[in-house]
Amino acid sequence: MNKSNTPTKECELMYDFVLENGEVIPSEQLEFVSCGSNSSIWKWDNGNHIRAVKSFFDKCYVFSLRPNVLSEMKGLDFLNLPNIYSSLQRIPSSSMAYDGYLMDYFIEDKNTILSELPSDNLILSLEQIEEDARMLSDHQIVMYDIKPVNSIITQDDLLLHFLDLDLYKKVDSKSREEILLIQYKRICSFLSIGLRDEIKKDDSFSEDQKMKISFFIQDYFQLSTDDTLKPSERVENLFSNVDSPKQYFKERF
Repeated sequence: MNKSNTPTKECELMYDFVLENGEVIPSEQLEFVSCGSNSSIWKWDNGNHIRAVKSFFDKCYVFSLRPNVLSEMKGLDFLNLPNIYSSLQRIPSSSMAYDGYLMDYFIEDKNTILSELPSDNLILSLEQIEEDARMLSDHQIVMYDIKPVNSIITQDDLLLHFLDLDLYKKVDSKSREEILLIQYKRICSFLSIGLRDEIKKDDSFSEDQKMKISFFIQDYFQLSTDDTLKPSERVENLFSNVDSPKQYFKERF
């Protein structure tokens, strides 16, 4: 999902929202945060909590959480993934089951990237993501669409968070263990893509270094056949003795 911090005409809210408990969120109380290809994100400060409102565009409901998944996820308490508090309907309401949802709001640190995130923070982030993945697998929910554009590093604690929950699905045909392995592989793929993309854009590395590092990252996080290692363990084995992944690549290559 391509994010923009400049609201477009499509992102403008011409309606209020109502929560499941009947509380109304007036559109004038919402502050624009970002806009993607199928939805927009708004900040809502009700005086007690700051939350994020996710609103889907018309004809984009196919990308939203299914109602049965949304219902289960509202009852879970996540460490890293944003908690969901309520579904939303527009006023006047649409014919859809819901038009969006209310979730945790995170402030992004725009000055820190994955390859420069302190190694201890990256390890802790992944451990928390794995705990969330275990909880989802207990409910036979699979995470999809795990990619760099759907993640942020938070400003207050410099931790990595996955934000986009829309394509998560309930898969009754797979066991908890099978689902957990799928989650771990997708997290490893996220690390591989994110780190490689950043290194390719980093002018402090030569073209030869970039190529060698890219092959190394892909092999370590995606092509390795050792399925016994969790993503956090892979990162800890590699980066725990350096300040950041970038420092490791500098020293090794």
